[in-house]
Amino acid sequence: MRPRVMERHRSVAGVLLSLALLAGCGPTILAGTPPPESGSPEPDIRPQSCVYQWCSGSIGGSEYLVQMPVQWNGTLVLFTQGFYRVYAKPASGRPVPVLSAPLSSVAAALRDQGFAVAGGTYAWGGWSPDRSVTAMEATYQYVESHVARPARVYAWGVSMGGLAAEMLAERHPDWVTASAAVCGVLGGTIRFFDLDLDAAYAVRQLLLPSLQLTGFRSYADAARATAPVAAVLHAAATGPPDRRAMLLLVAALIDAPTVTDRADGATAQSRLLAVAQGVGTALAYSGVPRWELGARFGGEIASNVGVDYAARLDARERREIEALAPGVLPRALRALGAGSRVRANPVARATAARDLGLTGAISVPTLTLHTADDPVVAVQHEAAFGAEVTAADRGDLLVQLVTRPPAVWTTPRAPYGAGHCRFSHEDYLGLITLLDGWVRSGVRPGSAAIGAAIGPASGLALDFRIPPWPADG
Repeated sequence: MRPRVMERHRSVAGVLLSLALLAGCGPTILAGTPPPESGSPEPDIRPQSCVYQWCSGSIGGSEYLVQMPVQWNGTLVLFTQGFYRVYAKPASGRPVPVLSAPLSSVAAALRDQGFAVAGGTYAWGGWSPDRSVTAMEATYQYVESHVARPARVYAWGVSMGGLAAEMLAERHPDWVTASAAVCGVLGGTIRFFDLDLDAAYAVRQLLLPSLQLTGFRSYADAARATAPVAAVLHAAATGPPDRRAMLLLVAALIDAPTVTDRADGATAQSRLLAVAQGVGTALAYSGVPRWELGARFGGEIASNVGVDYAARLDARERREIEALAPGVLPRALRALGAGSRVRANPVARATAARDLGLTGAISVPTLTLHTADDPVVAVQHEAAFGAEVTAADRGDLLVQLVTRPPAVWTTPRAPYGAGHCRFSHEDYLGLITLLDGWVRSGVRPGSAAIGAAIGPASGLALDFRIPPWPADG
């Protein structure tokens, strides 16, 4: 796609920037910001401040930060970060810190290259990609009002922020020029929490019968429900064969990776510890974050009604479980089939799917980057997103990249390819370089351009075949 031409000449933009800095970036209410929180008669407005071409501020539930280079190339790189734990009240006085890039070194390098970098986020945490979208809208409007309309806007984010960045790109093709999602929840909110519920249900049926799945009355109630899970999973990973087999079965249902950044999967014990991490993460999200969404949307959003868990196991997984503890699998599958299921509120689920998901109908160049072994946001999210983009006949606008870990490593953590959002300065910077080249040239990047931008030290695996979504495979 051709970059849009700036409405103002860059010399004029520079004058406007200087005036804005000299004026101290006085407080301004921006259009499109969310209404005040319930019970608050006035929006929370914290005066903006500008120091050395850095402007930050807060309006309502939005926090934003804008950092300008000395010589601007006309491109705004707009970032939003991932999930922060739910804060019960804004009165806690601990807003989520706003960032302009995943790493400060990346923000600095982009500014050195002439990019303006900015970040917008929802101040009070929780699963809120839609509110992060509102924050990014406010950030963009600030730049447009106080500096100049950018020639190009690249939206990007990590984890839940990757979902938010893609939501922004879908909603604003009029001013978002391109997008990038890193370790993004691109399968959408409903898929993410359905899979987390699958894990929680299976743990209740097989390992922890007292585990409460739904009906939480408060934040504290939801937090208490999942408190014992980590100890139970560790005990299963290091316990007798039947408990280890049960853990392997739970992990197989959600395709939890057998490698993480702290477990290379080289031994059976390492694989068990790796899958315990993935299952534990799923249960953590199935507690407080799912409760918070239910409270916000007026009912349970996740469901496992009608799920055939036995159908999710392939022959290899069945053999591995049977070899570890003969006779356990049939009993476990009967238990999974017999349990009381969780039914979603249809209105809440439909609203969350609409407000916190994607359609796949992308209209701008889109890059994604994921590790092959992500215990938090499974790489299969890329398969779900890719299928939706293909169904919308937009595949020529999407390039999906995956990094794969080395077979063994001697460092305390995997150097690349495993773990959630485990990427280096060079990976992040290379991603934006690649996106910028695509936009400016109008040529979809091929293997040579990708390799030159990302580099071999990242573990980039151009031959990686993304496995299907667990419920589809």
